[in-house]
Amino acid sequence: MFCSDFPSNISLITVEKDKGTLVKYTRYFFLTIGDLAPGEEVNITFTAKLNTAPAQNQTDTETVTLTFDEGQSKTASRSYTMLASTLPGSGQLPLNWRGEGVRPAGIISSLVLFVLGGLLLALVVWAKHPSQKAKLCMLVGGALLVLVGFVTAIPAFGFLGSQRQAQSLYLTPAYSNDIAEQGDNSPTGLPWRPASAFSTPDSVIPIVTLPDYPIPSPVITITPQPGEPEPDTSAITRIVIPALMLDTVVKYVPFDGFTWLIEGLRQEIAWMGNTSWPGLGSNTALTGHVTVAGLGDGPFRHLGELPTGELVLLYTEQNIYTYQVRESLVTDAGDLSVVSPTDDAQISLITCVDWDEENHLYLNRLVVVADLVRTEPIAIGMIP
Repeated sequence: MFCSDFPSNISLITVEKDKGTLVKYTRYFFLTIGDLAPGEEVNITFTAKLNTAPAQNQTDTETVTLTFDEGQSKTASRSYTMLASTLPGSGQLPLNWRGEGVRPAGIISSLVLFVLGGLLLALVVWAKHPSQKAKLCMLVGGALLVLVGFVTAIPAFGFLGSQRQAQSLYLTPAYSNDIAEQGDNSPTGLPWRPASAFSTPDSVIPIVTLPDYPIPSPVITITPQPGEPEPDTSAITRIVIPALMLDTVVKYVPFDGFTWLIEGLRQEIAWMGNTSWPGLGSNTALTGHVTVAGLGDGPFRHLGELPTGELVLLYTEQNIYTYQVRESLVTDAGDLSVVSPTDDAQISLITCVDWDEENHLYLNRLVVVADLVRTEPIAIGMIP
């Protein structure tokens, strides 16, 4: 007889076997195999489902027992890890994705070439009665020196390294496994100048777009008083942070029981499913990339520079919600308390911090919390 057992938060879904009689329960099964010929093999395949994610990463052991010959038995076990729910990973490149940046040695050599070229060109004007041949040589030599100085100055200031760095990091295995096909650099247009537009290179490699996930109907616990309007349960469409010159679209992303499905998120901001609607008076959580593979800076690249007291505007299909920044904090990826419901209306803006160079990932999350200070209806003719 062969049997296997699982912990309480795992359900046994299917068991397939080559031989024997099976008795299957929710968390374990028994298989009576019967007699085996010398060298005969029996294959047993089962699938299980994790019903609820643990509060923190949990390692458990699956044990199987084979009973034979009137009470004799053998036991084998295998360890596995159940991963806790985590905040989404909203960073794909290191903050210094531009590479080495300015190189003083390269700048000095470029300046020397510029000066020498300039002197030769000046001699063409200042020299008294030069021959045509000498004048032509000085003119060509000076122009060449200035041109070479200009060419060497470009990499010295890091202008070419920026795009190579973003694209080369994009091609590393840590990122390329997450990229599928798409036909456009950015899935959404950004009006005016977002923070993410500051000297970011263009992607030349097909990328994934964020799907248009269906937005569920919220559970409404607010009962309006007579004469009061119904609570706003329309979707968030736009976020504006004037201090960061950020104005971009917001798209809903669902929670799958472990984390939020932000694959394909680029220059949009993700409204995290299972958190509040702005009009329902609790905690609305939004996440955005600090850096984007193949592009460079993300929309939340400068979120950590947002000081206390600055304003954040959220647009829904019906209203404009204005929030004032209260605090910023850094927490680990498993801290889901920052997206938990609150008694008062607020938003939690989340992105990645603390790049790990060895593992090519961000270790922690930056959270900016802002409180609701004003709600205004969208005027007729206003672009939400």
